[in-house]
Amino acid sequence: MKFKRQYVRLFCSILLVFVVLLSGCQSSAPVTVGDLESLTAVLDENIPGWLNRYGVPGASLALVVDGELVWSQGYGWADVEEGVAARPETVYQVASISKPVTAWGVMRLAEAGEIDLDAPISETLTRWELPASGYSAEGVTIRRLLSHSAGLSVHGYPGYLPDALLPTLEESLSGAGGTAYHVQQVSEAGKQFSYSGGGYTLLQLMIEEVSGMGFSEFMQAEVLSPLGMDHSSFEWDADLHADTAIGYDARGRVLPNYLFTEKAAAGLYTTAAELARFGAAALPGNNGEAAGRGVISPEGVKTLFAPAIAMPEGGIETYLSGMDAYGLGYFLETLPDGSQWYSHTGGNKGWRSLLIIDPKQSAVLVVLTNSDNGGAVYDEVTKVWAKWLGSGTPTRFEHLQIVAYGVAAVSILVLLGLVGWTYRFARSLLEKKRSFRFKFGWKALGKLQAALLLGGLWWGEGTLLKFVLPGMAGWAELVFLLWAAAMVMSAFTVSGRHEMSRD
Repeated sequence: MKFKRQYVRLFCSILLVFVVLLSGCQSSAPVTVGDLESLTAVLDENIPGWLNRYGVPGASLALVVDGELVWSQGYGWADVEEGVAARPETVYQVASISKPVTAWGVMRLAEAGEIDLDAPISETLTRWELPASGYSAEGVTIRRLLSHSAGLSVHGYPGYLPDALLPTLEESLSGAGGTAYHVQQVSEAGKQFSYSGGGYTLLQLMIEEVSGMGFSEFMQAEVLSPLGMDHSSFEWDADLHADTAIGYDARGRVLPNYLFTEKAAAGLYTTAAELARFGAAALPGNNGEAAGRGVISPEGVKTLFAPAIAMPEGGIETYLSGMDAYGLGYFLETLPDGSQWYSHTGGNKGWRSLLIIDPKQSAVLVVLTNSDNGGAVYDEVTKVWAKWLGSGTPTRFEHLQIVAYGVAAVSILVLLGLVGWTYRFARSLLEKKRSFRFKFGWKALGKLQAALLLGGLWWGEGTLLKFVLPGMAGWAELVFLLWAAAMVMSAFTVSGRHEMSRD
């Protein structure tokens, strides 16, 4: 009983240390509400440290105030090996932020009378059609595709190596990248939110068919160029190569610049400043410019921002994201002060990006990073930005903190268990009750399989946990790795007493 009490006290002591460390990881940077100089000074002071803490090579940021771009800055490295600094002009893949930009292209066609948002997508397609399913394709409308409520498959795309022969749009829709990327209807349309990059690939085909232009060409002519986004493109054109950052994985290794046939879902290249201009275009300008800036109407912007489908209640994704609903290309989030943000994040291999629009304060935040760990950096920036706006801390950060404490508690229990096992194992070796000798059997095989599983978790969670709880990733990796080593050690030893009893 005495030992158990000591064990509990040790657990509580270590948990307290974890809580203090986690609290220390939270942004406490002082910022004065509404004072732009205060905000940029805090970012200048803290971002280099955040990049270092989370293992992110570089980042570029931009801010819009009163509907106009007022500040943009780069930090760290666009290319670590070549020593190229990240700049405001650095080009990044922004992954799924391609979706709200694509939504503007769709809305432009709708306001020109070329399409009906509530018509079935099948009415505009001739080059490809949804495969037959047990659900009515009549409900797969353009509006529902924009709001991820059409019931289609394919969450996202991994991209293709730069030297690979990219499939055609029709081949991609038919699953050229594997059966997991075959776009099809898997649930009844209009019933629930279910994120589908595949739905945006179908919209890409629709834009090409209706406009008679290639998707990238249409978007450049009708959306990007009119908004002054001349250093942005849905194609990785030669004139972007020199300014494009290098992407890095969660362990800091260089990744190739993956390319996409599925450009509407994941293919946009842009800079922080130009993406901020896109965000600002949804707001009235200082000089009387209307929201939409002539590309779409103010009413069209309101349509994009209006909640189209509620986020699923009670789901872990909803809990961690803190989002209320999805509009047409944008997530909707309510802040503690009652204001709303319209946002989207992006996450291709080697890239993490963030766009937030606050119509109440005519403000926009853009954070672009060249790392799988970049979500941790844009979370830190978002917390500071929310303080500067005076809108209160988004609820998702409170939820993430609760989850972090839970992960900390589990990690401590597992580590304490590992310490106890190591003590008993070492003692049995010293007392010659065990010896190193691999004896094939189901028990040994099971331990090796467990070691492989733990090793796989150590390898795979680096990206997953760093994306959700970056502050805890290092501890969890250590736990997985140590337990994997323990399982291997255990498999390669046998009980000396057991051997003697068989002789």
